Amino acid sequence: MLPSGGFFVKHSYRLSRPGAALFALVLLLGAFAGARAQTLSPTPDNLVFQVTSTNIPAVPTPTPSPTTTPTPSPTPTPTGTPAPLPRNSFAGDVSGNGRFVVIESEGDIATERTPARNNADGNPEIFLFDYAQRRIFQITNTKNALKDATASPIDPANIDVRVVNMLPVISHDGRFIVFVSN
Repeated sequence: MLPSGGFFVKHSYRLSRPGAALFALVLLLGAFAGARAQTLSPTPDNLVFQVTSTNIPAVPTPTPSPTTTPTPSPTPTPTGTPAPLPRNSFAGDVSGNGRFVVIESEGDIATERTPARNNADGNPEIFLFDYAQRRIFQITNTKNALKDATASPIDPANIDVRVVNMLPVISHDGRFIVFVSN
């Protein structure tokens, strides 16, 4: 109560129904604004996969001039792996934090190839791209059932049963990978 005998009066404003609906919509959009601003990756770097050509151009050989003697190169010149057929790659899924990407690929795209882990025959295999290490690991290594084991494993006429690994999906935390295989 006031000393003059009156009461404090609180003023309240009454909104029309459309005004109240608009106010509720603004509150709702403001509540979800933080969830929309999150990104997949903790780093601002972009992740881009690009396949431009299946043919690797030949390295031109320099023509030595008659006045100079060629010096050997201190590092060997890299040579490309021949790819007789087009090889496709598909990014299947990304982990929740954006670090891991599972890829279904017919190409030999692993960063560390070994005789036991390469995809020279072109089977659809599953690969894991680790964004933090900037490396690609080959997860599966399957071989087709051939009609003649001495003939080329890439020749479609020689393949009796084609073994495939497809549709990879990675768990949100990046610990599990699930894919279809025959």
